[in-house]
Amino acid sequence: MAPTSSTPSAQKSLPYNAAVYNTGKAAASFTSTALDVVTTAERALISEEDYMLVVKRIKIKGYASIQTNFGNINVELYTDYAPKTVYNFVKLSQQGYYNNTIFHRNVRNFMVIHGAYRFCLH
Repeated sequence: MAPTSSTPSAQKSLPYNAAVYNTGKAAASFTSTALDVVTTAERALISEEDYMLVVKRIKIKGYASIQTNFGNINVELYTDYAPKTVYNFVKLSQQGYYNNTIFHRNVRNFMVIHGAYRFCLH
């Protein structure tokens, strides 16, 4: 007869965004009669945004090229100083939010401003 082990032979692989804490469903089901009984601990999942914004996860600078009717603008994105702003910019760009946006101010080697006069210009 082969010996039996109480530990599983193969651990279930965790998703990339598994948190170090669990969902708390097992503890809640033990203390409440209104919840279904849960007997296993399940890892909580962190949102994609929170996963990407974990300190030092993004270790390189980002770059973007903005195509305008006057030529291309190459910008450097400071992921180490403003990770949430960079994340939001990238996600909005992927969704096409900045398409056909009017740039009304350009401060050389510093910034460009867009969209503030969007309602006045149309």
